[in-house]
Amino acid sequence: YLKNAILTSIFLSLSIAYNPPSAYLIIWAILIFFLDALITELRNYASSKNTGKLSILLRYLILVFTVPVIIHFYWILPNLLTNHPPIPSFPGHDFVGWVHALSYVKLHHTVINYGLGWPPQSPTFPRVPWQYVFIPLLVLIGIVRGFRDRYVRLLTIIAIISIFFAKGDNRPFGGVYLWFFKYIPGGRMFRVPGKFLCLTMLAYAPLLGIGVDYLVGISAEIGDRGKRFLLSISKMDSIISN
Repeated sequence: YLKNAILTSIFLSLSIAYNPPSAYLIIWAILIFFLDALITELRNYASSKNTGKLSILLRYLILVFTVPVIIHFYWILPNLLTNHPPIPSFPGHDFVGWVHALSYVKLHHTVINYGLGWPPQSPTFPRVPWQYVFIPLLVLIGIVRGFRDRYVRLLTIIAIISIFFAKGDNRPFGGVYLWFFKYIPGGRMFRVPGKFLCLTMLAYAPLLGIGVDYLVGISAEIGDRGKRFLLSISKMDSIISN
């Protein structure tokens, strides 16, 4: 575990230096997986099925986060504790107001993972290409087929959280994002809620693969035309995911 922990800590340190918001989202994902593993090991420990992994998990988590925190401590602590925005507010727009202005991605856009690169200055949202409809369908197939797997369930949780937060203060329950932005440490880095779609992409990629793999597995039952159709969907979604 030591090698993996060191590599993860180095990767996380570089991510923080290059793009703090993306690193913040990666930390979210790491903590979700760690929490699941911790709960599993605590259940084993309570049922006298001690696998010895509990102490390893704790040491792994400490090592993964200690190195980045030490390297970036000089600016992380002031940024988390201060209530001042990292950029000045413009007249007529307080910092929370910018969250509303930049919440240009609606819920139906985040579900299909569309809109991250759309410039907010455009007066209207561009028309969504019809091919994007296949993305949530294949993801749903992947979730249904692999839901018994704990990692599929965790990826599903990450996808749901990121989809919800990526819509910003739009309906439904837009106030939740504003509360996160104002009161959760590090939340002020996300005045553009669409950044959460990075987590959606990470969660969708393996779920898409499971869905496509299932459809390819049954392609023998639907003939050559079905095979060509499924192959075209697989190539299309690979391009979209990349």
